[in-house]
Amino acid sequence: DGWAGFGHSPSPTAERHGEAVRLTVDADAEGSPVIEVPASELRRLLTRAEREVAAFVQQAALWSARQLPDRAEEVSRAIGRALTLPAAGAA
Repeated sequence: DGWAGFGHSPSPTAERHGEAVRLTVDADAEGSPVIEVPASELRRLLTRAEREVAAFVQQAALWSARQLPDRAEEVSRAIGRALTLPAAGAA
């Protein structure tokens, strides 16, 4: 059990309640939308999202190598930073 905030406005939070996680869009707003999902399902969804973002970064690297060969590595690193992926562009 516990919670995490994400440090920006709106004020999204994730709270663990036993085997469930409650995701709130804006904890500071009354009536804010809330999603409750089993922790195991959230882990699965986050793992899938991470794989899909990594695949996108790889495709962007291939595209930039074709379209911007002199700047491909720089573009790939910038995309990785924007998506907060460690070592993006190292492929």
